[in-house]
Amino acid sequence: MKKSILIFLTALILILWVITTFFEFQFLDKASIGNLFTGLGVIGLIFTLHFQQKQISDNKEDTNTQVKNLKIQNFENRFFQLINNYQKSISLFYFSGDKNMFRTFFNDFKSCIKNGHTEQELIETYNSFRTNYENLI
Repeated sequence: MKKSILIFLTALILILWVITTFFEFQFLDKASIGNLFTGLGVIGLIFTLHFQQKQISDNKEDTNTQVKNLKIQNFENRFFQLINNYQKSISLFYFSGDKNMFRTFFNDFKSCIKNGHTEQELIETYNSFRTNYENLI
């Protein structure tokens, strides 16, 4: 639509210049040449404005795409940071030695209670656990 208007304006200015030049028989008149360049300057200005409008709309689309990509990138960074923090916090619960030391203690303690051991025997079970895993706790 805009291109057709620009083409129409260009053709109109050229036709008017040709009509004024040839029908007045002033081929090298300074005024007709000045009018031609003035008309061409106006057409050039209109073309320049049209191309600037197109570049502005293209830049707006590019900016919207960049904003969308930045939002996705921020989400991915945060997501992977959360996963990394989760893995680090899980790894803090494990020790370099026996990873099932608490389960072992729980099972020993549970068997002592089931078998009806005395309070002193429960304390001894705890102390043996503590001496075995003292360097890991």
